[in-house]
Amino acid sequence: MTLCIRYNPLPGKTAECDKWVQEKLVPFFCKHEECKGIEVLEDVLIGDPERTCLVELSDICAATNILESEEARELKREFMNYACDFSSQILKSVVHRTA
Repeated sequence: MTLCIRYNPLPGKTAECDKWVQEKLVPFFCKHEECKGIEVLEDVLIGDPERTCLVELSDICAATNILESEEARELKREFMNYACDFSSQILKSVVHRTA
């Protein structure tokens, strides 16, 4: 399962937002054994949203347990000081191909 979080850094706070994600959001997910990996991507075109965070989780139960925690709620409130235009999805692979 992949948790996909899309957002825009607040105007004038791009560096602060990226730093917050690196120092707070990434460690939050990585400390859970159900987290298999995390990747934060920047849109290189003139797109919206500017950032996409992909969190690989072992299953839907893990995602639910992590996201419903009090710590996750606190982080979400804090994240609003740095980012806007949030959207999120929990995705499952339908077709997977490696090179």
